[in-house]
Amino acid sequence: MIDIRDIRKSFERKRDTVRVLDGVSFRIEAGQFVAIQGASGCGKTTLLLALGALQRPDSGAVLIEDVDPYALAADARAAFRARTIGFVFQQFHLMPYLSVLDNVLTSALAQPVDDATGRARQVLDRLGMSHRLAHVPAELSSGERQRVALARALLHRPKLLLADEPTGNLDSANAAIVLESLAAYAHEGNCVLMVTHSEHAASTADRELHLNGGVVQR
Repeated sequence: MIDIRDIRKSFERKRDTVRVLDGVSFRIEAGQFVAIQGASGCGKTTLLLALGALQRPDSGAVLIEDVDPYALAADARAAFRARTIGFVFQQFHLMPYLSVLDNVLTSALAQPVDDATGRARQVLDRLGMSHRLAHVPAELSSGERQRVALARALLHRPKLLLADEPTGNLDSANAAIVLESLAAYAHEGNCVLMVTHSEHAASTADRELHLNGGVVQR
């Protein structure tokens, strides 16, 4: 489902060039939950942005269901991203003035969803958040906020779910809920890729990869 072929990415600084990704290649099949580990600054987020059709690599190919999003025009790439990819971030990025339910429904603004409200309620119920629908983020714990962010990402049933340190701010109980939910979503036939510092979080995935020196080590 996901085929990453020799992608490279560098950034120019005042006095030198920093090569962050130096020929990264791997495949992920539908139904797999894959974790990528690596030290801070090793390029994990850059890799995630490349896979998410948000940051074009300097060279190489990113294929998602045989589609190279970077070969598409900007508007077509945005539509493909909204339809195919979901994102979960460590910092949640919830709208502070919207309720839990309305935060989840913001995903439908980019990609229409049949019976969006019913689908949002269903996903929130599966994540144990049905009693919080009318609450705003300030009234939630960090773990609850992350579950809302996960529900938002799952609303349109993306084929690829990308999670950037999704348990980094969570206690063990909420981390377990999030990790179990990621695994369950993958095992429904989707693809989940998580980058994490946590060895425990990585151990819950079906496969573990390590990013070191700009390359993926198995």
